Amino acid sequence: MRDWLPEDHLVWFVVDLVETLDLSAFTARAGDPRGRRRYDPTVVVAVLLYAYCVGERSSRRIERRCHEDIAFRVAAANLAPDHTTLSRFMKDHAVAFDGLFIQVLRLAAAAGMAKMGVVALDGTKVAADASPLAAMTGDRIAEEVARITDEARRIDAEEDARFGDARGDELPAELADPASRKARLAEAFEVIKAEDAANEERSKSRKRTKPAKANVTDPQCRVMKGPHNYFPAYNAQAAAATDGTIVAVGLTDEAVDNHQFVPLVDEVCANADEVGLDRPHTALADTGYFTNDNINYRTGDDPDAPPRPAPLIPPARDKRRTPIATRGPIPASATPAQIMERRVATKAGKALYATRGPTIEAIFGHIKTGRGINRFRRRGLNAARHEWQLAATTHNMLKLWRHTTITA
Repeated sequence: MRDWLPEDHLVWFVVDLVETLDLSAFTARAGDPRGRRRYDPTVVVAVLLYAYCVGERSSRRIERRCHEDIAFRVAAANLAPDHTTLSRFMKDHAVAFDGLFIQVLRLAAAAGMAKMGVVALDGTKVAADASPLAAMTGDRIAEEVARITDEARRIDAEEDARFGDARGDELPAELADPASRKARLAEAFEVIKAEDAANEERSKSRKRTKPAKANVTDPQCRVMKGPHNYFPAYNAQAAAATDGTIVAVGLTDEAVDNHQFVPLVDEVCANADEVGLDRPHTALADTGYFTNDNINYRTGDDPDAPPRPAPLIPPARDKRRTPIATRGPIPASATPAQIMERRVATKAGKALYATRGPTIEAIFGHIKTGRGINRFRRRGLNAARHEWQLAATTHNMLKLWRHTTITA
C-alpha cells in the first residue's frame, strides 16, 4: 500500500500520527456485545480522523469511499467498515475523541506551534440538525401533542373493532414511534417554559410581540441570526494562537458571545498548563464580547492563581461617550469603556487588534467553507459539542501536517 500514494500524502500523516496517540480510551471495550465483526479501534480512529480532515462526515459516504477511494482504503488498512460500525463507534467514543484534542495540541506544541503570547477568540453560528419549519410555539406544541394522542386513540379503537385480539397493520409512519415524538414535544415545551420565565422581567418593561419557540427536531438548539437569515443553530466558540492553531473550543445554545469570554479564556489557560505552554498575556475579542465584567476579570476568584491574559475588546461605538486622550494619565473619572477604547486606539493596540480577524475568522472560514463543516450531524447540545471538538482536533492535525511538511 505504500506504493499507492506519495509519501507526503495527508493519509500517511494521519496513520502515523494515530500510531503515536494514546488510544487506550478506545480499546477499553473487549468486544461487541451485539455479535458484529470487531475492527481494530486504531483503524476506525484513523478512518474517522482522516474523514473529518477532508470534510467527509456521512458514515454511509465514508463506507463507500473505503471501497472506492485509495486514501480511505489506506486509512482503513484495506478493510471496509460498514456505516453502522462507523456511526456507533463515533457515538460510543465521543468522550475519547474529545481527549485527542489535548494530545494533538501537545504534539503541535512540541513541533514549535501554538505559541500563545496572544490568543484571538470568536464565535460562529453552526446550523443544527433541525428543520427551521419544525419550530413551534407552546400553543402549537400543545395542539400537536393533543392531535397525536387523539389520533393514536382513534386508530386503536378502529383496530380493536376491526381485528379484535388479532394483530393488525402497523400504525402510519408519523405514529410509528409516538413515544419518542411526544418526548421531543415535551422537551421542546419545557424549553419554551424556561425561556418565558427568563424573559418575564424584561417583558414587564416592553411589550413582547413574538412568542417563544422551540424546535421539536432538536429542542436544545436555538434560532439564531446568521449572515443572511435566522436558522436553528448552536454558537460555536474557539480561541486560537496567532499561527492558526486552535487552543480551546466551546459550544453554547446562547446566541450572544459575551458570556463565553471568561470560560473560553480559562479553558485556554488550562490547556496551556496541561501541554506545557506559557499562558497568553493578551486575549483579543470583538465588540460582541465587551462587558465591564469581561474587561475586569483578570484576578478571578482565587487570589493566588496566575492573572488571566489582559483583554483587548473594543466597546461598541457610542456617540455619547467622550474619548479620552491616548497619552498621559488616565482620568479618575474614566469609565471602563473609555479606558478600553483608549487602549485599542493606541498604535500598539491597533497593531495587536489587527491580528484578530486574520487569526480566528480564517479558521472558521476553513472549517465551515473549506471542509464543509457548516452543519452538525448529531442532535443535542452535548453531541454537537463533541462534533465541534473533533472539528477543532482535525483542524490542528492539518496545521501540524502542513507545518511538518514545510519543515521537512
